[in-house]
Amino acid sequence: MNVDILTVSGTPYERGLAHGKTKREEIENYLRHFYSLVEKDRTAREAIQHVRKFVPFVEDYSPSIQEELLGIAEGSQRRYEEIIMLHLHEEIGCFVPHCTSFAVTAPGTVDKQVYTGQTWDIPADLCIDAHPFLLRSINEEGEASIAFTYAGVIAGAGLNSHGISLNWNSLPRLRFEIGVPTYVIIAEVLRQKTIGKALEAIFRAQRAGCFKFMVSDKDEIYAVEATPDDVEIFYSHRFLGHANHYEGRHKDRQDLNKVCSERAASTIVRHNRMIRFLNENWGSVNLEKCQEILRDHVNYPFSICRHPVEEANHITCGAWVVLPGKGEFYYSPGPPCENSFTRVNVID
Repeated sequence: MNVDILTVSGTPYERGLAHGKTKREEIENYLRHFYSLVEKDRTAREAIQHVRKFVPFVEDYSPSIQEELLGIAEGSQRRYEEIIMLHLHEEIGCFVPHCTSFAVTAPGTVDKQVYTGQTWDIPADLCIDAHPFLLRSINEEGEASIAFTYAGVIAGAGLNSHGISLNWNSLPRLRFEIGVPTYVIIAEVLRQKTIGKALEAIFRAQRAGCFKFMVSDKDEIYAVEATPDDVEIFYSHRFLGHANHYEGRHKDRQDLNKVCSERAASTIVRHNRMIRFLNENWGSVNLEKCQEILRDHVNYPFSICRHPVEEANHITCGAWVVLPGKGEFYYSPGPPCENSFTRVNVID
């Protein structure tokens, strides 16, 4: 699989315009996939009417993101509401346990660098229809970010030139609210200059859904488990690992016994595999070992490295290891056991 990188620069609107123009056909294809999902419950017209409820929350939360979304809409010649709808993927799509993330602090690594990363696991058809790629975005001040994302979406996960990194996992949908979509919050976090501002961007959002973000810089690692009205913070001076279950004691947390199945139980296995790896390799973690754990097949096919099979039609559509202190993003465009990692610098 090839590494697709698009670089855009300028004002938020100009960056969005270039994104929309370049990925116009891919955005149309992704929207067709998206409408096929939402039309199971509502018509296309009803879907747009529903999306309009989120618009003021996005615009109040981040005017610069609003401008970029307008640019994507103009460049792709699609409706503004349709571009916002793509950013509601997490709130509209059904939950299936997938993706595994990690972060380890400098004392646990060979070269005394923070390492973080994840697998990005999605249905095999979405891995085709969403046209995932890497978006390098450079603003007017020369500040840059590199993000794994879908056509028409500003950011799915990534790293910026201030060393702020965001990886994350889906969580069971305890509840939804009309508010700021998860993917919009991701984009705002990757606009921040410090770890404190990155965390603040999560706290101040009137959140629409549920997620667990792993936010790092060159010194610190945090995990933020959030629902629309609740946030729990996890901090470690050693390492963090996570899959797709709640660790915090949220007031409306689902009883694990009610959601467990072979698929749901895989989150426990993947989480523990990651924690075991980080614990056993503490002090000797390096790039190669991080790539190795992302290739792990224990509990296949519900493993860290995913492959589409009849009983589990999900694939690791991308995987990466990030060195925030060096501005380096090592990216595998598909299952890492079958694809090599390519180094992509935040600033080319």
